[in-house]
Amino acid sequence: MSICKVTGQSPCKCKHIKNINVVDYDDFKLALRKVFSEHAWFTIMAITESVPVEQPDAKVILGRLIRNPNDIKNLISTFVDKSTADLVEKVIADHLNLAAAVFKPLRDGNTIAITEAVNNFVSQGNIFSDALTMIKPGRISTEDARMMVRTHNDFIVKIASDRINGKYQEVIDTFDPYVNHMMMFSDVFASLFL
Repeated sequence: MSICKVTGQSPCKCKHIKNINVVDYDDFKLALRKVFSEHAWFTIMAITESVPVEQPDAKVILGRLIRNPNDIKNLISTFVDKSTADLVEKVIADHLNLAAAVFKPLRDGNTIAITEAVNNFVSQGNIFSDALTMIKPGRISTEDARMMVRTHNDFIVKIASDRINGKYQEVIDTFDPYVNHMMMFSDVFASLFL
């Protein structure tokens, strides 16, 4: 997020400085937390409206969730070149699409298809992690990035599994740690752009 410290406009339109974006890191961090919070909320909503039975609003919620990678791309575009912003958008979109691909097999009880869909989702986590390490090489290790994404994916698998198995209290009990994880993820992600 680029906000001029003088005018409050984005991008900076000061007459004495042309085409300069002044970025307040705290504003950027808060904007990322908002987008990552939306990711968490719409993920939970997508799971609860998609399994065990697909509700009428499930596709609308998934559509909103799928917009999240573009929201993130728009926030980071000030800090990185277009190809990096596009890569981040793509890996997050792939992550969401592969997660959503688990819903139908879960509803159908097709254990072979569930295993394949979950494995695809989890495997893509390494691609996602590797993309994070390329944003600012050396800022986050491959091991730490993979652990962060793996933990995120584990939360999603647990929530979906608990939901399909009727463990509704466990879904609720997992939500707070999941949101806390997403805030940590957001802060680590923001640090990649310092």
